[in-house]
Amino acid sequence: MPAYLVGAIEIEDTEVYAEYVRQALKTVADAGGRGLAIDDEAITLEGTRPASRMVIFEFPSSEALQRWYDSPDYEQVRQLRWSSSSTHFLLNMAGREG
Repeated sequence: MPAYLVGAIEIEDTEVYAEYVRQALKTVADAGGRGLAIDDEAITLEGTRPASRMVIFEFPSSEALQRWYDSPDYEQVRQLRWSSSSTHFLLNMAGREG
């Protein structure tokens, strides 16, 4: 069952963050994931927009997503994101009832 990484990101250092994106996209692809949406102009339908960038990535399963997030390759790349942005990441599993 597919799993989705949903992120709300406030970018603080665009140069460092651009390098993060370049490296992170490779680790996502290597883990079997793919980007579905990366949007700096998402339209808020209700509530307050949590950040300037919204992202959605699909992975084959929640286990694959968790393996990617915990992998040594992404661990190094993630440091770039932490130093250049404030982020909220959520793991959402498709097909879950409730």
